[in-house]
Amino acid sequence: MYRKFVNALVIIALVLTSLVPAANTFAATTKTTTTDTYVAKVGTDKISKEEYNFFLRDAISMIQSYYGSYNVDWNAKINNMTASEYAKKLALDNIVDFKIQLAKAKAAKITLTKEEADEFNANMSSYLNALASTSAEQEKIIKNETGFTLNQFISFYNNAYIVRKLLRKHKIITNVLMLSLKSSTIATKINFTR
Repeated sequence: MYRKFVNALVIIALVLTSLVPAANTFAATTKTTTTDTYVAKVGTDKISKEEYNFFLRDAISMIQSYYGSYNVDWNAKINNMTASEYAKKLALDNIVDFKIQLAKAKAAKITLTKEEADEFNANMSSYLNALASTSAEQEKIIKNETGFTLNQFISFYNNAYIVRKLLRKHKIITNVLMLSLKSSTIATKINFTR
């Protein structure tokens, strides 16, 4: 699950750098500016159309990579679903996983340190400046590619950094627990063989 989520975040970053032509073939890709519009809820946290579409473009890209082509037969079967249904399910599954991890991070009061926030801001500034030289142009490109406003886009990626920090923390704890379990097992084997 962790590896799947990290791969999804990496692919999301890649998707941002290019427009995926197939995204227009899905009815759910309609962009909206209404903050009350959402496609699902995770607990009380709403999943906006923009967030869903962001993950949908990622799912589309993964399927295109799987087939090795942008020209995918979206009626082809994948896991007993059409490719388009599978992309929509994958997008929803991934955004739900993301929202759950974000809720866990918030419950654990995980935030970015000053150094992490500075790194985030530097990376975001670098990315945005590579897109365009003015905030208005950056906003237009981000809105066109993702459906997010510039502030929503920055907030979304800030949340992604926080989720990544949570998952790193959980991975370290898991590794320590596994090491402890292995040590305990080895000690038990040594005592048992005596």
